[in-house]
Amino acid sequence: MDAKEVDAIARLVAIEEISALKARYWRCIDNKEWTELRATVFTDDFAADFTGTGGGTYDNADEVVAMLEQALGGGISAHQGGAGEIEVLSADEATGTWAFLDHIEQPDYTLDGAGRYYETYRRTSHGWRIATSRITRQYANFVRPDAEARVADLIYSYARRIDAGDYQGVAELFTHGAIAYSADAPQNEQVAGVDAVLATYQATTRLYPDGTPRSRHLTTNLSIDVNHLAGTATALSYFTVLQQTDDLPLQPIISGNYTDTFAIVEGEWWFSQRHIEVGQIGDLSQHLLFELKG
Repeated sequence: MDAKEVDAIARLVAIEEISALKARYWRCIDNKEWTELRATVFTDDFAADFTGTGGGTYDNADEVVAMLEQALGGGISAHQGGAGEIEVLSADEATGTWAFLDHIEQPDYTLDGAGRYYETYRRTSHGWRIATSRITRQYANFVRPDAEARVADLIYSYARRIDAGDYQGVAELFTHGAIAYSADAPQNEQVAGVDAVLATYQATTRLYPDGTPRSRHLTTNLSIDVNHLAGTATALSYFTVLQQTDDLPLQPIISGNYTDTFAIVEGEWWFSQRHIEVGQIGDLSQHLLFELKG
């Protein structure tokens, strides 16, 4: 039976049942009712394209439900949908377009957005089910509330740890990152990973009997730019190093710029790269184990 052969009453019943199906989809997600979502909303061969919301593509219902539970199970979500445009193609097939608003709160981010679903439906022995779904967004306000603070803490932790003589701690900041001494340094000329960074500081920066380099790294003029959706950040700052030893009166010994990049790895912010650009050089004879020329 094609669309022309579906009488008006059957068409209205189908539209009402599909509308209830879509409402059940949002209710199951927001209430974390994953078993009901799987059993009463999707066809077994349900296929989804969620790339428009930063997700992926999926080709069966079990995969989609597992993804939704992982993505939304640990937080709060609220979906509001409406303006449904349902076209009944036959007694067993239909298409639909839905506008939606969503608000999502997770431990590390909040999202307020709007978009549309483009779907197909199939009538099964258990009633109407969603067969395919594609999501697009008109906008997404994605915010990681403490991102700037976490990035700033990484920058300041570097200064605190190096001044404490904790070179192991400094190196651990670059578990997923590298230090570069020129803006265009190729990867093989960067100091990458914990072991390499630790070896570099042990070989280049002097420690005194108190276990510290007798220095104070001052980080100023800090500017942080976060890409909340991508989970990345960049930062620019100045550094000035002060030092005082038994043979050196308190004075600035070097200054310059840091250009930093960061990324979230397994839910935590990490340095991706620190580019150290030396500006002014003073008396480094009590600080470095090699001669740095300007």
